[in-house]
Amino acid sequence: MPEFMHDLYRSVTFVVELLLACQLFLHSFKKKPGFNLRYALCVFAMILMTTLLFRWTEGTAFNHILSFAFSLFCLFLTHRVCFTISWSDAAFCATAGYNTQFIASIASEMIQRLFSLPRIPVDIPILLIVYSLIYYLAGRRIQPGQNLALKKLNIYTLLVLVVLIDIIACASLRPYWMNPSERTLIICTMLPLLICAVLSLTLQFTLLTRNTLTNELIVARQLIRKVETNYQFSKETIDSINQKCHDMRHQIRTIGSQANMSPEAIREMTESIDIYEQLYITGNQALDTILTEKALYCQRNNITITCMADGKAIHFMSDTDIYSLFGNILENSIHAVSGLPEEDRDILLTVSCKGNLISIHSQNAYSGIVEMQDGLPVTTSDDALNHGIGTRSIQMITSRYDGCVSFEPGDGIFYVDILIPVPEE
Repeated sequence: MPEFMHDLYRSVTFVVELLLACQLFLHSFKKKPGFNLRYALCVFAMILMTTLLFRWTEGTAFNHILSFAFSLFCLFLTHRVCFTISWSDAAFCATAGYNTQFIASIASEMIQRLFSLPRIPVDIPILLIVYSLIYYLAGRRIQPGQNLALKKLNIYTLLVLVVLIDIIACASLRPYWMNPSERTLIICTMLPLLICAVLSLTLQFTLLTRNTLTNELIVARQLIRKVETNYQFSKETIDSINQKCHDMRHQIRTIGSQANMSPEAIREMTESIDIYEQLYITGNQALDTILTEKALYCQRNNITITCMADGKAIHFMSDTDIYSLFGNILENSIHAVSGLPEEDRDILLTVSCKGNLISIHSQNAYSGIVEMQDGLPVTTSDDALNHGIGTRSIQMITSRYDGCVSFEPGDGIFYVDILIPVPEE
């Protein structure tokens, strides 16, 4: 019985550490209905099977490999059973969680062996430090809706690395750790394992970052093509509307004079079509187009937009960049005020030249709490990749002209400030 209780304690500790490590990367995934029951059953099954495996596989390195490999497989199945998660994402989180637990375990055991310290007082602080550090550096960057799928070759390579480094090497070298007096041997066997595990986890998130940037680049290119198409379409549409409005006013005056209509009636009829004519003339056609397009939308949705813009000041920017930059700024503002009472649906936009700097300022009311990450507001949409691209596009276009941008929520007002240096002629 004492041996069984010892194995039970080992398995409970091991499973809890594994599950906690995986939670560092699972926080953005939705839980399935009946999550508590599902999770409790999975935990019970993992503890039971791990305890039995520890009992049956005690001894050889191969038995250690078999038991820990089976635990990794159970961890993978637990993710699929309890969370709304794809197979590839479940494999990613299981691999990352297993690597994290291994790093904390090896670091703790190395300190215990070197300094002959008791296990429990060392395990807990090392676990907290390692888990907190890995969550801060990697886990917290996983956003809701983010696809963690790597290329098949990469994820299989990572799984092989984890199995080889964390399981096979650990099981093979463990006998050399049993003698605390052999400090040099302990360091020579444990430290390489620790370094390899850290490099494996770093490689995993480096591949994820590369995949994410590649996907964002694809989306950005698609948006650029879409912006170019939308700009040409909006420009042609507004030009056509302006021409028709001009012709209609001329026809109204001609028909009115022939029908002996009063000047007041003619003026009312001409003013009724003024709303469809271009609303802004800033000196920059691309800026006029996007402002007019958004202003017409705001009029239909009872949103007040106030704009004071010197369009000539941004003559050095391409039409597509202007249309995209101000389109994203105004779309974000419109989205923020759409759910507010009508008296609070106010948007202010200014564009001015101050010395050799172009100042672009936008402000609008908002409700709720705006979370910031790396200086950018975190999108509340489930589709983080596509909806979060707007603010990143603003940042990208500003950087292209050697400018800087700041997003500042505060006191119910959200501020966007951009400074762009005027290039030398």
